[in-house]
Amino acid sequence: MAAGSASAATLNFGPVTGVGTGHNQAFSLATPTTILGDAILTFSVRDDLNSSGEYIDVSIEGFSLGRVFDNNSANDAFDFASDQGTQYSSLHTGSATIANADFAPLIADGFLNLLFDFSGSVHEFGSRTLYGSVSFNSIAPVPLPASLGLLGFGIAGMGALRARRKSKTKAAAA
Repeated sequence: MAAGSASAATLNFGPVTGVGTGHNQAFSLATPTTILGDAILTFSVRDDLNSSGEYIDVSIEGFSLGRVFDNNSANDAFDFASDQGTQYSSLHTGSATIANADFAPLIADGFLNLLFDFSGSVHEFGSRTLYGSVSFNSIAPVPLPASLGLLGFGIAGMGALRARRKSKTKAAAA
């Protein structure tokens, strides 16, 4: 027998620096397989993002979290202060909440694959940086105390002793 206890899980990824035009950046993270509540994906990026044909498509295991930095906050789940990128410079940080019903199946196999798909117009002027984390409450199996197992053996022993006495009583009566 085992019981479960909740613990916070934070999976960090990056930082990485990309090169070239329109690259994809993928991360594969080992993860607990069960979850309580929702998950939060937070990421920070610095790049040549000027909202003129430049954006990043973000997905987890094929589950889309939308397109960010295209100057249209209606098409993504993130809370960036502005969905418009800033050419060359600023570090942008935002987070998105992923509902338990969507996230739980994604981690069932013990791995989580993130994909940041930069549009072909992103040229990497200066320093391209990407990093972040996924946070959620997981359910960790916790073994019950050994005393509970001993109690079970004791009850089984008492049952065996009773059955033995019962069979001796029947044999003496016969």
